[in-house]
Amino acid sequence: MQRAIYRKEELSKIKPLILEKRMKMSRLGTRKLHHLLGDKFKEMGIKLGRDALFSYLRDVPSQNKLNKSKNLELFL
Repeated sequence: MQRAIYRKEELSKIKPLILEKRMKMSRLGTRKLHHLLGDKFKEMGIKLGRDALFSYLRDVPSQNKLNKSKNLELFL
């Protein structure tokens, strides 16, 4: 349980870094994001692999609003 709390605090530190990069490059993928932020993670002392970043970003709500066509409602 302590490990989960520690990990959550660790991941809360990287969220602003991710949002900053994604504001500049909105279509940036997770693999490239991990590559670009890898050095900052090391400086902060956070050990986060690519797969862990994938699962973290899957749980974080997206800022992207999807445009839905009204024509699609007919088929649902």
